[in-house]
Amino acid sequence: MKISTQMKTKWMQFKVSALSASVTALIVSGIPTQISASDIDIYQAGGTGGVNIYFMLDASASMESMSLNSDYGHSTQRVQKCAPEEKSRNVIIYVHTTSSNGNRIYYKKESGGAYTFNSSTSRLTYVGAGNGTHNVKSTFSTGWTRTDNNNKYESKNIIEKYTENVCTTVASKNICPSNNYNKLTSNLTYSEYIYAEKGDSYCRVNLNDLTDHALDVTYGNKIKKICEQESTGSTFYRCLTRLSILKKGLYSVIFNPDLNEDIYFALGTYKGSSATTHPKFLDDSGKVKFRSMDDDGKEILAKAIQDISTGNGTPIAEGFNEAALSHYNKVNFSSKGNISPECSGNGVYLLTDGVPQSSGGSYLRDNEATPFKLKIYNDRGVLVETKTASEIPQGNNPQGLKKYWRYLGGSVNYVAADKAKNIKTATVGFGGMYYKNFDEAQLKVNSKGNFDCTLLTGESGDLQSLCYLGEKRSNYGKGGFYTAQSTDDLVDSIQQFVSDVSVEIEGSTMGTNTIPVDALNPTQLQNYSYFPMFKPIVGGDEQLWAGNLKKFAVKTSSGTIVDQSDKPVFKAGKIQEKLSDYWYDSAGSSDDDVYMAWGGLLSKLKVNKNPLDSSGNISFKRKIYLDQNGDLQLIIHDSLDDDEILENKKHYLFGLLGYSKLTQTDFNELEGKSFADQLNYLETKNSAQDFQMGSVIHSTPIMLTQRGVFEEQDGEYGITEREDYILAGTTQGLVQVVDADSGEEVFSFLPSEFLTRTNNSQEKGFAESLAMSRFTTTDTDNFFYGVDGPWVAHTEYEYAFEGDKEIMTAKKQYAYGGLRMGGRSYYALDLTDLGKTSSKPKLLFAIKPDNHISGALSYMGESWSKPVVTYIPWKGHKKLAMIVGGGYDRKYESQDVTGTVKGNGIYIFAAEDYDTNTKAGSLLWWGSSNATNSTSSTKIDTMTHSIPSRVKAVDRNGDGITDHLYVGDLGGQVFRVDFNSKLGVSAVNTPLVQQAVKIADLNTDGKNPRRFYEAPTFTIHKDDKGERFAMVTLASGDRSSPLVTETNYPTDYIVAIKDDTVTQTTVTAPTVITLNSMLDISSTSTFNKGTHKGWFYPMPKSDGKQLRGIEEGIAIDNDLYYSVFNPDASTAKEEGGADDCTGGVTGKSIAYKFCLPYGDKTCFGTTSTSNPEKIAELGAGIVGLTFGAGRTQANHRTLIFNKDVSPAPPEYAVLDKLVPKRWFEYLPFNSGGE
Repeated sequence: MKISTQMKTKWMQFKVSALSASVTALIVSGIPTQISASDIDIYQAGGTGGVNIYFMLDASASMESMSLNSDYGHSTQRVQKCAPEEKSRNVIIYVHTTSSNGNRIYYKKESGGAYTFNSSTSRLTYVGAGNGTHNVKSTFSTGWTRTDNNNKYESKNIIEKYTENVCTTVASKNICPSNNYNKLTSNLTYSEYIYAEKGDSYCRVNLNDLTDHALDVTYGNKIKKICEQESTGSTFYRCLTRLSILKKGLYSVIFNPDLNEDIYFALGTYKGSSATTHPKFLDDSGKVKFRSMDDDGKEILAKAIQDISTGNGTPIAEGFNEAALSHYNKVNFSSKGNISPECSGNGVYLLTDGVPQSSGGSYLRDNEATPFKLKIYNDRGVLVETKTASEIPQGNNPQGLKKYWRYLGGSVNYVAADKAKNIKTATVGFGGMYYKNFDEAQLKVNSKGNFDCTLLTGESGDLQSLCYLGEKRSNYGKGGFYTAQSTDDLVDSIQQFVSDVSVEIEGSTMGTNTIPVDALNPTQLQNYSYFPMFKPIVGGDEQLWAGNLKKFAVKTSSGTIVDQSDKPVFKAGKIQEKLSDYWYDSAGSSDDDVYMAWGGLLSKLKVNKNPLDSSGNISFKRKIYLDQNGDLQLIIHDSLDDDEILENKKHYLFGLLGYSKLTQTDFNELEGKSFADQLNYLETKNSAQDFQMGSVIHSTPIMLTQRGVFEEQDGEYGITEREDYILAGTTQGLVQVVDADSGEEVFSFLPSEFLTRTNNSQEKGFAESLAMSRFTTTDTDNFFYGVDGPWVAHTEYEYAFEGDKEIMTAKKQYAYGGLRMGGRSYYALDLTDLGKTSSKPKLLFAIKPDNHISGALSYMGESWSKPVVTYIPWKGHKKLAMIVGGGYDRKYESQDVTGTVKGNGIYIFAAEDYDTNTKAGSLLWWGSSNATNSTSSTKIDTMTHSIPSRVKAVDRNGDGITDHLYVGDLGGQVFRVDFNSKLGVSAVNTPLVQQAVKIADLNTDGKNPRRFYEAPTFTIHKDDKGERFAMVTLASGDRSSPLVTETNYPTDYIVAIKDDTVTQTTVTAPTVITLNSMLDISSTSTFNKGTHKGWFYPMPKSDGKQLRGIEEGIAIDNDLYYSVFNPDASTAKEEGGADDCTGGVTGKSIAYKFCLPYGDKTCFGTTSTSNPEKIAELGAGIVGLTFGAGRTQANHRTLIFNKDVSPAPPEYAVLDKLVPKRWFEYLPFNSGGE
C-alpha cells in the first residue's frame, strides 16, 4: 500500500480545482464509467442471429408426371363463338337543297311514310312522303297550324353499310389429357443446374384454345402464373411437374445475391416409408450438418437438389422427425459468430403435395397406440431424453387420422415451445390438391403465412390439418402455412420463412455503474450503485434506445454489485435476468423483458404514474416541467389546454404522461382536437397506456444530497436521515430526478426546444422518441440523442446542531448540464427546495446558441463539454462561474475536416445571479479565433478547432478561486488561460483574463491532427533544484470514430507536457512545445531534465487498428493511470462469453500505469519491465478509470474493475485535513512529490 505523502502538516501551495468556503458536493463516478462520447458505434447491433433451416421435401411419386393432369387438366367450355360481319341495307335520307332560315329541322318516321318531329314544345316540321322534292310545312306548338315555307328537302334512297355479330357453336377441347403429354426435347436449366430433364413429360398449353368464358379465363390466369412462357409474346406455355417447379424455385432462392453466408440450410426428402438427409448435409459421424450459403454451400445445395428423385409414399411424420431432430442432435450446427442455438433462428420447412401415405397406400403412424416421440441426443450423441407429444385435437379426420395429426401436432408444438432452440415449422401445401377450386388457385403468399385454413376442403380434413400444423395463429408450428403453386410462390414462401425464423437479437444491455461519493463526507463512498441499462439498436431506423435506471448494492466483502436478494448483477460477465434491484416493483415488471425493463425506475413509473385515477378517469400524475418564458412550467391540465404556451405541440406530451404506445396515427388524430376532445380520445386508448424511458448513455447519473444528520451510533460516527436524489439525462429528452431511496420520480425537466425545433440541423424526432419502434420521417440522423450531456451539481450546506447531532441542509443546490449530440444548449436548474412540500424546481438559466445567428454564442457547437462550476476573480470579487469548452462540430464525424468549425472556443458564464446587471447565464468572457480583444473576450488566433472536452480548472494558492484553465482541442493543440487573480476594490476594473496562450502543438507532419476529447490531468512537482513545475497530461484518440483507423490518421499518444512557466511568480507565456522537444518513453532513451519539455508514449496498433486514449487520466501520488481502448477486441468474439447472442461491444479498455513526472519506471513493481505497466482489463467498450473503496480499509482508495484482478492494484490512503474555519474540497491523494 502507498500512503499519500500529501497528508502532511502543511499544504503544498498549489492546489488543483479547490472549491471554496462551503462544501461543494463532489459528484464522482465509480465502477467503470462506460463510454462518454459520440461513440455509440462501438455497440454491435444484435440484429439477427444465424438462420438454420432444414428443407424436408416431399419426394413421393405424385411430384412427377402422374400429377400433370390433376394440376393442368382442363376442358374448355362449349360456347357460341361470335364474330362481327359487315352487311348493307336500303335507307331513305333527306337532303336540304336550299338555304335554311336558321332553324334546325327534326323529324322521325311515322306510319304511312310521313316524317314529323315528336315533341310538342319545339318547332315541328312536316315533310311529305315518298321520293322527290317536298316543301317543308311548319307547325308551332300553339294552334297546330301548318304553313308552307320555301325550304326544300329532297328524299333519296341509299345503301347503308353496318356490322352484325354472327355466332357459331365451338366444341369443348380437352387440355393436358393424361394419355397425351408432351416430352421435353432438351434439359431446362437455372444457373447451369437442371430442373427438368430431356424426355420429361409436361403439358403444352395454348391460350388461344381458351374461350372468354369465366372458367376459361380463370384457368388461363392460372397457367400464366404457374407455367413457363415458351418465348416472349407466345401464347404457348410449358407446364412442368411439381418436382421441376420445386427445383427451379429452390435454385431461385439459392442464387439470390441477398442470400448470404449467415443463412444455413440442410436438405432432406421423404418418400416410401422413411425420410433421409442428403449425404452432403451429414458430417463424418452421420449427424446433420447445416451448410452456410456462401459460394461453396450454394453449389453443394444446388447439386443436392438436382439429385432429388421420387418414390411411392408420403411419410410426413418421418420427414418432420428427421428434420426436427437435426436441430437437437447436431454436431456442425450453425453459424459464424453465433455459437449457442438460442442465438440462431431454426426452422423446418415441410413441403408436401398430398397427404400422409406409406408405400403400401396406408397412412403411416395413423393408428399407433404409442404417441409420436422425439429422441433428443446431446452433442456427444448420447440419448438424454425422449419427448412424448401429447394428443392435440386437430382437423376433422376419421378417428385414426385424428390421432396421427394429434401426435404430430404435439411434436411440432413441443419444438416450437422450446425457447432454447427457437424452432419454427412451416408447412407448405404444394400442387393441385391445395387449390381444389379456382378461387383457391388465386390465393397468394403475401399473407405471410397467416392463412385461413378453413378455405382448404376435402381429403377428410387432412388439408386443413397440414395447414393448422404450420399456420402462425394455430400455436403449433408458428412458421406459417403456404399454398405454393409456382416457382414464385416457392421463392416468396421461403424468403418469408427465412425472415420469420430470423431471431431478432437485442444489443447488449449495459450502462454506467455509478457509485457516488458521499457529498456530506467526501472520504466515504456510498454502498449503492446506480446502474443505467439500455438496448442498443444499431443500424436501424429507430430513434430511441429504450432504457432504465436501477439501484443495486455494493457488496464490499467481494467488491461485487448485488440485488436485494444478494444475487450478483453479473455472472460469468453476463447480466443476469430478473434482478430485483432496490427500485424493483413487481407490478411494473413483465416477462416480456427480463433484463432492461425488469424493475428499476421504469417499473416505478408504470405503477406510480398511471394516467388514470381510481375511477378510471384521466388524471396525469407525472410532473414534467417545460422551460417557458424564463421559468419552468408544470405540464398539468391547465397548461395542456393552452395552445399558445405549447405552440400546438401538446399532443406529443401525452406520450410522456402515460401513453407511450401512441402511434403516429394517434398523434395525427390528436393534433387537431381541443383538449377536451383529446382526453375523450385517450379514454378509448387503454391499449396505448405505458411508460417508456430513454437510455442513459453519456449523462452519467449524479447524486444530489439535500439533507443529512451527522451523529454517533454505537461508537461510530455516521450520517443518518438522508435525503438523496439521483439526476440523469436520457435520450428521450428528459432530465429525470428520482428519490434515491424509493425510486419514485420526483419530476422531469423537458427542454422546450425538443418540441419547437423546426430546423434540420438538429434531430426533430422528439415525438418518435416517445416509444420503441418509432422511425424517422426526415433525412436527418435517425438517432434522437435528447439530453445526453454530462451534468454537474453545486451544493452549499448550512449547519445546525441539536444536542450531539449536526444537521446539514442545502442552502444552495444547482445542477448544470448540456445536451451533447442532442443540441447546443446548456441549462441550469435551481433545486434548492427539492423535496420540500409544494416545492418546484426553478430555471436558473438557459443558454441557447440556436437562437443566435451572430455574436459569441453563434460560434458554439454541440454542448459536449461537461461544465466546470468554480469560483473566479470577477471584478475584484469571488464569483461562482460555469466554464465550458466551445463544443463539438459534426464535421469531426469525418476523418478529414475542412473549413471553419463550430465550438472553437472557451466560454465563461455567470453560474448564479451576481447583481441586477449580471444575471445567471450571462456571458462573462470567451476566447476563440473568432473573438476580438476586449475586457470580455480574447482573440486566440490558433484556436480554430472544436473543444468538446471539460476544461481543467486550477487553483494555485488554495484560496478557493481558480487561477488557470487548461484544455486540449480536436486539432492536437493545448491551451492555457491565466486569470488576473486580484481581489478587492483595486481590482474592480481589472479584466478577468490576463492571457490566453497555446502551450503545445502535438501533431505530426503529413498526418491529420491528433484529437483531445477529454480534459488534461494537472500535477505539480519539484526538480532537483527545488524548482516547481507542472505536468499536464492528455491522451489522444478519435472518439467520434473509435473503430476507424485511416492511413492519414496519426498514432495516438499519451503525452505529458512540462509547463515550467505557470509556477513562476509572474506567469509568462511559454514557448510552444512540440513533439521534437519531448522524450519517446517507448525508446531506450532517458528523460533529460534540462532539455526535454515532456514525454509521450505512442500507443501501438493491434491487428492494424490503433489503440487510443479517449478517457481522462488520474494522477495519484506520482502515479499516472490511463485507460487505453483497443478497438480490435469484442465481447461478441468470446465463445461462451457474455454476449454470444447479443452482438456485444466492440473493443476493450485496459488500465495502464505511468510514472510521474518523467515517464520512467520508478513507480512500477519490481517485476515490471515494460513501460507503461499494464494493470488489468477494465472491461468491454470505452471504459474510464474509477477509484473506489480499498480492499483493506474503508478510507483507502484503489482502482475498481469488473472482476478480481491479480496482482491487486495499489491502494492509496485517504486522510482528512481541515483548514480552520474554512471548508475546502480536499484532494484525497498527492498531486506530486516533495
